[in-house]
Amino acid sequence: MYYIYSLLTQIQADMKRRKFVALSAMSAASLASPFLNCTGTNSKLEKILSTPVVLSHLCDSKTITEIGKAYGTKLPHEYTIKKIEDLLIRIVEGNSISALTSPANIQSFIEKKINSDFESSRTIILKGWVLSVTEARQSALFSILYS
Repeated sequence: MYYIYSLLTQIQADMKRRKFVALSAMSAASLASPFLNCTGTNSKLEKILSTPVVLSHLCDSKTITEIGKAYGTKLPHEYTIKKIEDLLIRIVEGNSISALTSPANIQSFIEKKINSDFESSRTIILKGWVLSVTEARQSALFSILYS
């Protein structure tokens, strides 16, 4: 969590008005996106799992899609909705999630996985970004669902 805070603090120090407005709009959109209606049986779960929150504050959806596709190129055996979702909801510290889990608990679960990835050096470099494996998988899911 400290890593995320320091990253956002550093960005704010160099921020111009235009960047601030854009970042604010993206923040609002990313916070609201889990609550938008989608089709599908697990739409709430898919929406949250496919939103790399920190990355969505730093870049646009086109960049997230490119990162996700790069993940698919690097790990084609994982580049399906079912496989990525299974990997994202895999048990962490005795906890697991399902479509019945509240959005806040799903987001908390994903944040814990991301922090655990960084602490365990489970990172991957895609398109010049050093990401946790969880963030990379979220980007891959995003690229499949929204491109």
